[in-house]
Amino acid sequence: MPSVRYQKFSTQIISTDESGDNNNHKLDHISVKSRFARDFGGETLYAVWTDYEKECKSDVIDIPRCTHGFVAAILQAYSSNQHLRISPDDVWLTIAQGVSQHISLHSEKYRHRLVNHEGQKEVQIFAGDILDSDVSSVSGDWPELFNRIINATDEQVGKFDMKSLLKCNFTTSTTASKIASGVVLLDAVKPFSIYKNSSKCGISKITLDGSLDDWNNLYEKILQLRNFNFDLDFWLDRLDPVIKQFIATYNGEIDKTFWNDIATELNFVPDDSKLVGWISSFFPYGRDGNPLEGNYIRTSDLPDGRISLPFITTSGFCLKLVSGFVGARQEYDSDGDIIVSPIIGWAVGGFNPSE
Repeated sequence: MPSVRYQKFSTQIISTDESGDNNNHKLDHISVKSRFARDFGGETLYAVWTDYEKECKSDVIDIPRCTHGFVAAILQAYSSNQHLRISPDDVWLTIAQGVSQHISLHSEKYRHRLVNHEGQKEVQIFAGDILDSDVSSVSGDWPELFNRIINATDEQVGKFDMKSLLKCNFTTSTTASKIASGVVLLDAVKPFSIYKNSSKCGISKITLDGSLDDWNNLYEKILQLRNFNFDLDFWLDRLDPVIKQFIATYNGEIDKTFWNDIATELNFVPDDSKLVGWISSFFPYGRDGNPLEGNYIRTSDLPDGRISLPFITTSGFCLKLVSGFVGARQEYDSDGDIIVSPIIGWAVGGFNPSE
């Protein structure tokens, strides 16, 4: 059995076929700090969430199959017949980011549902008691700063009752996943705010972390999304049956046809594959903002699963919070088999506002 991260989980055997390529081969991994350094393009990296959560995993696959950590984990397990492990946070954060993208693409249409002002409103966050800075660096209690930014946004969109729905609130939720899901709403209202301060194999096993109540709660959140009348049915109609299959699998009702139809990878040009299968159901739009139709998506159209939020301290530091999916990770279980899982986290570093 895999190492237990949570008190409750469900592990189901999907396939005993070991014909996949290198099904017990662990790829090279790098530290999450090295991974995030790529997002900051040489700017100073001040902190990552592993500095605050000592029990979390601290490395990810160096060269993943795509830039989105949730999809990368699924594709890695699927293409190599490895054990996949996901949590309600992984699934819901992906969905919440899709909702945020939908709102951002139609921001003026939904402005009256979100805020009470025109144009952009500056949101001030007091952080003098938790941040220290000198001429060359800034340090402090970053999780508390992010909570203050999230709370300030909650106050600005006080009339918007979807804000609590978008946040991760499962028994599996960590500080990192709560921050990452809280930042989703910040990204959705970014147009209104300025912040200062072809290989196909299959998976061998699937572990769904958390309790059955967690997964039922996740499905209930999707039903609630429909009630907000944000014109999301074009996407939720594709997503709904996938989540129902997750719940059935948790209960031991295995539909092998479903799990064998995650994503057939068709290669047309270098570095751009077409993924055919239900993996596309997690995304309402491609990277270019065009709605997705059917059951396929190109890897070049996948969002990277991370949200960037620039802000400026009163001492003049230009900083950027990056949160969401850092990547995918492989680890050996007690039987010597590989488990693949997405990694959620955050980092804060400098940024050049002129770029």
